[in-house]
Amino acid sequence: MLYRDDSLAIARDEHGVPQITAADDAAMIRGLGFCHALDRGMQMLIMRVLGRGELSKLDGSDASLEVDLFFRRTGWAHELAADVAAIDPATRTLIEAYCAGVNARFAKKLPWELRVAGYRHTPWQLEDCVVVARVISYMSGTEGNGLPLPDSLRATVDARLGRLNEMSRMFLGLAAWLGRSWLLAAAPLFVLAGVLYFIAQPLVIQPLFNRFHPLDDQRLTREIKELGAKEGVTVDKVLVADASRRTTTANAYVSGLGPTKRVVFYDTMLDGRFSPPELESVAAHELGHVAKSHIWKGLGWFALIAIPGVFLVWWLTERRGGLPDPRLVPLAIAVALVYSLLVAPFGNLVSRRYEAEADWMALTATNDPESFIDLERKLTVTSLGDPDPPAWSNLFFGTHPTAMKRIGMAVAFRNLASPVPAGS
Repeated sequence: MLYRDDSLAIARDEHGVPQITAADDAAMIRGLGFCHALDRGMQMLIMRVLGRGELSKLDGSDASLEVDLFFRRTGWAHELAADVAAIDPATRTLIEAYCAGVNARFAKKLPWELRVAGYRHTPWQLEDCVVVARVISYMSGTEGNGLPLPDSLRATVDARLGRLNEMSRMFLGLAAWLGRSWLLAAAPLFVLAGVLYFIAQPLVIQPLFNRFHPLDDQRLTREIKELGAKEGVTVDKVLVADASRRTTTANAYVSGLGPTKRVVFYDTMLDGRFSPPELESVAAHELGHVAKSHIWKGLGWFALIAIPGVFLVWWLTERRGGLPDPRLVPLAIAVALVYSLLVAPFGNLVSRRYEAEADWMALTATNDPESFIDLERKLTVTSLGDPDPPAWSNLFFGTHPTAMKRIGMAVAFRNLASPVPAGS
């Protein structure tokens, strides 16, 4: 028995999974908080430390201070009181119960790693849930700015998590139904899922998160359509997505499955920070991806990388009895994660190559290296990016050329277009 009181009992089953027996919803959520702190306590506390920008309190090093400066600039610990005040009473009661469960576990024992590091613990509060939710949102790519989520967005996230659960059940069902032959169905289905996601992203997923309207600047619209013609891409519409409701990130993309395409700007790119020539560079870059068929080529590389990974999971789990055994699911996940880490440098290399090709297409179409350089500088500043990250970081996480390399390409293009006279 892990924990017991008048309204709550927690025990592990034969597979080591915590089982919660509770008298009501609040007690159940309190048990969930206890289990999270028990099995994921180190992760929770580190996320809180990072999200609040307090890592330097552990060792006081300059490196930790730089990390804190970055995370404080993200604003994850800003306006916490306002976010907590906006939570409705029923939800607040459940979150308070969750915090009580977390604190019940931490009162018994803190992760030894933090105790050795001299960590000074304070009770887990509602504000900590908001901070960690923001960190998780950033890490998962949704870039949310805080709680509570709008009902429509909450429903969308719940639906996506539900689809992920259904996909996991589908693979386990295939393994139970086909036995050792589940690989024959899982590998093509996995690749098909990637293709369907690419198709659904602009047609289904983006409309769930954004509303669209035509770009008001007719001159810029004409310029972008002319750039598309130069690159061999027919642009039907230039749209604006109201992405500022959920992010401050400046972005643009091209969508469309047929012969005509739509260029979509996030409205965060049209707030005055970027000049029209810089917006043209962004559009020309995205159109370059279409002209070079980078998306379809990328899906081909995805298949080449993913299929051996599925085979590796199949081979290792079959040696231990087969994936239908739920006890092997953690092994399958671990193998997939390690494999993805090992192949990440190769995938990133391909991605950087395609991004560089799109950059060159943009420079050729616009013939404006100065605006390209200004754009890269502004994007680096607004995204709090490192213009020249360490080589190891670029190897494992760099899907785009560094800002310095992209600027260097623009300088090289400018020099080719206007060579320096001999003897000058």
